[in-house]
Amino acid sequence: NNSTEYLLPHLPLEEKNGFIMDSNSKKRCEIQFKNHIIEGGYGIIHDSHRIIDSYIHECYVKYPKNNTNNSFLNEALLQHISYLTLKKYNIDYMIAEVYDIYKRRDNSIMFSMEKKHGLGMIHFLLESKTPELDFINCLIQMCIILIILNFKHS
Repeated sequence: NNSTEYLLPHLPLEEKNGFIMDSNSKKRCEIQFKNHIIEGGYGIIHDSHRIIDSYIHECYVKYPKNNTNNSFLNEALLQHISYLTLKKYNIDYMIAEVYDIYKRRDNSIMFSMEKKHGLGMIHFLLESKTPELDFINCLIQMCIILIILNFKHS
């Protein structure tokens, strides 16, 4: 039994027109998907626009490849809590902010998030003039984040 199952009926719902409607049938925002996607092992990150009134904001929307994996709610909540925790230490730039956690009519969970610009760690190290030093610096930053978020590896 998923401890977050009680949240499912209360999540905003995506309408066919791309509007995200909250549980009071109030329009939260509109999501417009662009053409570019990044496909992972079990999920898709879709380059998107998030529109509130006439303000268009770049974002990513993450959703499962199929509706068999609803761990996306847990992932979205973990990312949101991690962002808020890092924000207390003024290092929230290290993780994308979650904007919306919502579901489709088929009950698949989706979430929109801040679009971060930069390089992945591998590309960063491949382009670095001092890869050994930069690897150590990246490792130190990841360790600091994990300590702050209080993850324990067992």
